[in-house]
Amino acid sequence: MIYNRAGFFLIFNKIIDLSHGKERKEKNCLNCGHTVLGRYCQHCGQENIEPDISVKGLIQHFINDITHFDGKYFETVKYLFKKPGFLSREYLSGRRAHYLDPARMYIFTSAFFFLLFYSFFFNISEREMSKNYELISKLQLVDSSDNEYTLTPNYLLKNKKEVVLRFDDKEKKNRFIDSLNGILKANPELAKRKSPSFSDSTYRTREEYDSMQLALPKAQRDPWYKRIGNYRQIMINDEYNGDVGRYFISLLDRFIHSFPTLLFISLPLLALLLRLLYLKRKKTNVAHHGIFLIHVYIFSFLVMIIYFLLGKVQDVSGWGWIFWLKLLVVLGILNYFYRAMLGFYMQSKGKTFVKYILFLLGSSVILLLIFAIYFTFVLLKG
Repeated sequence: MIYNRAGFFLIFNKIIDLSHGKERKEKNCLNCGHTVLGRYCQHCGQENIEPDISVKGLIQHFINDITHFDGKYFETVKYLFKKPGFLSREYLSGRRAHYLDPARMYIFTSAFFFLLFYSFFFNISEREMSKNYELISKLQLVDSSDNEYTLTPNYLLKNKKEVVLRFDDKEKKNRFIDSLNGILKANPELAKRKSPSFSDSTYRTREEYDSMQLALPKAQRDPWYKRIGNYRQIMINDEYNGDVGRYFISLLDRFIHSFPTLLFISLPLLALLLRLLYLKRKKTNVAHHGIFLIHVYIFSFLVMIIYFLLGKVQDVSGWGWIFWLKLLVVLGILNYFYRAMLGFYMQSKGKTFVKYILFLLGSSVILLLIFAIYFTFVLLKG
């Protein structure tokens, strides 16, 4: 006999008698003090059970919460995929008990997505990337041509298009490094070439630099942008031993780890944009548009997991045709958003398409501004 997930947990609960805690004989609610007429307080909703918790009781709460969340989550996801815009309409109509709350669903889904993203899809190791920048420095010393070498998290590129090295191939990478070291050892004059530097600042501390500036007439002091550059170089020398590559990797790491916060900040701004596009809807406020966007964000997180999994397969296999599958995933998200607008706002296809295009343009500008402002802030803060 085959049991589904919900059936399995129901049987499990009955076997170990975890369906409920022991009900109190007293009828005063321990949470709010009101009289409890049944098992649950009519005033605050707390279950009137004995406050002492055992290992069995702890397991009970864990199993009940997991099975309750699990069932609701997958049921809600089913409607999220099958009927774009439907969940938002249901929530705003007051039909909420059957589905998982959008805020809880957003928190869980985004946490799961970014856990995968940072640990599996886009894991930046400052130490490894520092070694990769050191590799570029050695290449620039050995290669006397005008070739430009750049890094991605997975590749070393020449002139931004030719793959010189794949970092996941450890054996080939080690052979490549050994070869470079051998050339530099055999030709010590190459090591004397000067590598590009971030700044010509030679000050050891900010205090030293500031005192030197104050000693100069105002007209001869460095402008603000040069002061920032010198402050950065002092910090790089102090914290990164002058390694500019490690500094920029650290900046990139902080910026990328800010994505969950920046996306959350974008929600009310994009909801406000939708409010402007649907200004004639007097009964629809910014919060309503926010609920709609939360469901779209959740869908996007789930589908982007597929996108990044395809990217991993492409990296390992080298199959170029996977690019087209990734493109289909992106187009699927865009198509879903259009269908969600149709399903939620219930306007004609023509009106919805025009507002859809305007929203895509406006949201692109808003997101670029948010990310640019934050990155500038991180850069200036150091």
